[in-house]
Amino acid sequence: MGCGMSFVKYLLFIFNLVFALSGLALLVLGILVLTETEVYQEFLAGKFHAPPILLIVIGCIVFVVAFLGCCGAIRESHCMVITFAIFLLTIFIFEIVVGALAFVYSNDTQDVLDDSLNKIMEDYKAGNQEANKTMNTIQDALKCCGYKGPDDYPGMLPKTCCVISEHECPNHLGSKVHYTIGCSEALKQFVKDSGIVLGGVAIGFAFIELVGIVFALCLANTIKNNSRRRAV
Repeated sequence: MGCGMSFVKYLLFIFNLVFALSGLALLVLGILVLTETEVYQEFLAGKFHAPPILLIVIGCIVFVVAFLGCCGAIRESHCMVITFAIFLLTIFIFEIVVGALAFVYSNDTQDVLDDSLNKIMEDYKAGNQEANKTMNTIQDALKCCGYKGPDDYPGMLPKTCCVISEHECPNHLGSKVHYTIGCSEALKQFVKDSGIVLGGVAIGFAFIELVGIVFALCLANTIKNNSRRRAV
């Protein structure tokens, strides 16, 4: 076995260790985003479920593919290395799709958010206990107040609008006393930021995988050439 083949072989092996860790990172990121957005799915009408779920699935697949790549590199199996390269290419395409979906979905939720949150706010004012619970949850989580802002509440603001949320607080006293940003704007920003993180990470990992594809094809070609030399 030549020095060139040894170098590419162990380079691919090291890449697969990093690749396995990246799969774990994708899995954890997908779970975190899915968990963080779960409380807001009522407003999103399920529109933001797809990107994090796809990322979780890809993260799991990456673990299996990384194992295949390690085995192929160590055993110098042309078939396994080529299969690994094909899987990497497939994952590359999927991650580009996830990245695109995350960006599109994060920019495609404005009308859904406005309609859903406005309805929840109307139900809140009508005394609906479920709407009360939902608004308080989102206000507490996103540090916001009301649909458009604190002016949505006449008189005293609910505890979750207050910076110190042990008691209700008066309106129009500013950001030191209560949150001044409306939950519609805060939720849109949260979804947009989540989409940027998901999309950026997915596309970033996708281009890293191009390096793995190049390593795998180089190793497969070297293995094939060595086999031909032995056969002569």
